[in-house]
Amino acid sequence: MAIHENLIWRTSYQESHLETSTKVIEIYLITTYPDTVTPEQKATIINCSTKATHIAYTTFTSTHQELIDGTEELFDLISIVNTSIKSAEIAARKSFNEYTINSLPYEILNKIEIKIKQGPLTSSNNI
Repeated sequence: MAIHENLIWRTSYQESHLETSTKVIEIYLITTYPDTVTPEQKATIINCSTKATHIAYTTFTSTHQELIDGTEELFDLISIVNTSIKSAEIAARKSFNEYTINSLPYEILNKIEIKIKQGPLTSSNNI
């Protein structure tokens, strides 16, 4: 299976006021698809994945902002990121399916996976 990764969101923080090291959180949309797709199908998948990433970003940031107002505890911030990831993944899957439903054969669509993961990841094809 081939994999395409798009960076959705990145932030950094310190776990405590006493700590000098900075932690980084990165959120990626991961699209997994069959190696056997044609170049045209791959272009469609990547294009739709990029569009889904924009939807995921909008959903992630709006959910994140709604939940973060008034929150200062690190535990709450991590919970907020996780909740925002879930909302973004639902929106990304829906938009990806809407973009690809008439563009790809069912046999290909049935094998494509869209998910959101926290990174950093290692691929070089991030946006």
